[in-house]
Amino acid sequence: MAHAADMSRAGFAAAFKEVIGQSPGNYVTRLRMGHAEDALLRTDATLATISADVGYTNEFAFATAFRRTHGLPPGRWRAAHRPTLQREPAEVAHRDAGPCPDAHRARGALARHIRGPPCAGS
Repeated sequence: MAHAADMSRAGFAAAFKEVIGQSPGNYVTRLRMGHAEDALLRTDATLATISADVGYTNEFAFATAFRRTHGLPPGRWRAAHRPTLQREPAEVAHRDAGPCPDAHRARGALARHIRGPPCAGS
């Protein structure tokens, strides 16, 4: 960021903190964690996928940063903060694909489609 602003790192960090109220590193971490929280609450994406999506090179670095900012590992945070019945399915594209597999129908209320018409035969 400092290079893009044609400033020294120290000068950029000082100016950034004066304007934004926090260091560039803290700002980026908070931004990443906000996106991670959203993904943890709204999707069934794996931690590896979420960590890559928010800019971490591996899920262990992501989990460490998440635990540092939230006090819980991301999986436990997800379980504690996401109501079971409001989870969105990982994929909803199959809703118009015809009959659902028996395993899908057998999952009960959590397997019912949230959007679209019911599966043929259910």
